Amino acid sequence: LELKLKLESEPKPTVKWYKDEEEIKSDEHYVIKDDGDVYMLRITGAVTTDAARFKCKAVNIHGSVDDDVVVNVKKAPKITKGLQNMTVKEHDNNVTFDVKLEAFPQPTVKWYLDEVEIQETRTEFTRQESHDGVQLVIKEVTSELSGQYTCKLSNECGSAETSAKLTVNCAPRIIKQLEDVTVEEGATLHLEVEVDGCPPPTVKWLRNGREVSADARIKISKDKHRDETYNLAVDLIKYEEQGEYEVIVTNCMGTVSSKSIVTVQKVTHTDAIEELEEPPKKVKFEVLEDEPEEPKPKEKKKGTLTEIEVKESSIKSPEPIVEEPPSPKVLRRASSTIIEEVE
Repeated sequence: LELKLKLESEPKPTVKWYKDEEEIKSDEHYVIKDDGDVYMLRITGAVTTDAARFKCKAVNIHGSVDDDVVVNVKKAPKITKGLQNMTVKEHDNNVTFDVKLEAFPQPTVKWYLDEVEIQETRTEFTRQESHDGVQLVIKEVTSELSGQYTCKLSNECGSAETSAKLTVNCAPRIIKQLEDVTVEEGATLHLEVEVDGCPPPTVKWLRNGREVSADARIKISKDKHRDETYNLAVDLIKYEEQGEYEVIVTNCMGTVSSKSIVTVQKVTHTDAIEELEEPPKKVKFEVLEDEPEEPKPKEKKKGTLTEIEVKESSIKSPEPIVEEPPSPKVLRRASSTIIEEVE
């Protein structure tokens, strides 16, 4: 880089060069020379620190004259003061993120909240930019605006970014209220509440106005996967443990509570007495039939002869009379015998 100045002067002037009002001495980096009425400052191997206002001043016995020029050296954005973590209260006004930088040409600036770009149309924010810094201003802080803020800078020479976390302290809020519950005596009572608050609140459980402490049956816990969920579990709940249950949530910003009416139903136990009777024995019978007896033939009665007188012509040979024997009758006799006794 060469800076040249042509002067008309008689007698020849004394010429000095300045960088931001500090006189420059000729060396390997800044070479000062003249050629007739042309005076020159040569900057070899320009670096970012050479970005400054340079001035040439000429003096002779008749007076003095000077001229200056601003030299900009192209360079990627360099953050000289990054974002700082901040903790504020909900509803605070004009909370400002401030970044100091060096860059040429002027970089493009983008702001992000939890990796989501903050569009210029969002009315919760205002932006300010200068040659050596940028700012993001939150007009009024709400808990939804807590998170990690990132400022990304870029120009034709490169890019840079800086991040910081904004913590917004706010009073606890109940997201999911307790609900009334009815359980049977001896069952497990389970109550769950979801809360939000920063810093993280402490939780206390009450039954009928007295604090509930954890023991072998009573478990008080916080969900490992959901930081805002708190649980109360009572195993083998007793009838006398019914009543009004309350959860009180507290942090440095305030206190909030939620209530539930728990009803325990008594279970009536009826002992049934079973009478044990000897089961009846099963008896198996088999019926045997006697062989039928052969029928005895019926004796034929003999008739008595009577003397009669008949004419010869009227005598006919008598037809034999055959008497059919009666049908045989079968006589049966059944006998019952116990074959086996079955249990």
